[in-house]
Amino acid sequence: MNTTHVDTYFQALANRDKAGIVPHLSENIVLLGPIFPEPTEGREAVVGVLSGFLDTIDSLDVDLSFASGRDVAVFFAFTCNGIKYRRK
Repeated sequence: MNTTHVDTYFQALANRDKAGIVPHLSENIVLLGPIFPEPTEGREAVVGVLSGFLDTIDSLDVDLSFASGRDVAVFFAFTCNGIKYRRK
């Protein structure tokens, strides 16, 4: 699998480029995650959540990404108020 699409999306996140993330999101995207207990549905709503996230972080760094077939995994860390957060 070519990871260019995913790499470009994460580069936009790292650059805190809110407009740059939009082309990488489906109209009917559903965001499941730790931010809200209920799923966030639709591109506009997800862009709102991600924009708020980008407004609060100092930086985002991709530690590792790899692909196999249609699956892609990306491990990243972000810094907020000088504290680095990384999933363990």
